[in-house]
Amino acid sequence: MICKYCNELFDEIKPWQVFCCQRCQQDWHLQQRKLRNREQRAAADASLAEKVREALANIEIDIPANATREKHKCQGCNRYTTNERFCSARCRGKFFDRYQDAPVEEPGRKSGFVRRI
Repeated sequence: MICKYCNELFDEIKPWQVFCCQRCQQDWHLQQRKLRNREQRAAADASLAEKVREALANIEIDIPANATREKHKCQGCNRYTTNERFCSARCRGKFFDRYQDAPVEEPGRKSGFVRRI
């Protein structure tokens, strides 16, 4: 007989025997279980992808609210943007990095530092 898992010849002990040893039998069943699980995951992923496609197909595409808003110049890079002061956090950081800390010189204000150019 030829083993179903390792394809080696073996002496048949029982007439229904298809594996040469118990280890080959366990490995074959483990392999079958892994294949079955992989197929189930692939089927689940395919059904999920189909659901996502259907959901995306049902979404109405509308013009965003800020598309009609007035454009302003970014104070960090001078590009036009729908935001009032900065087009991104990077530009905001670049703008405020130009300032330096200076001690407060106003008499009625608590001590501390303010940003000055």
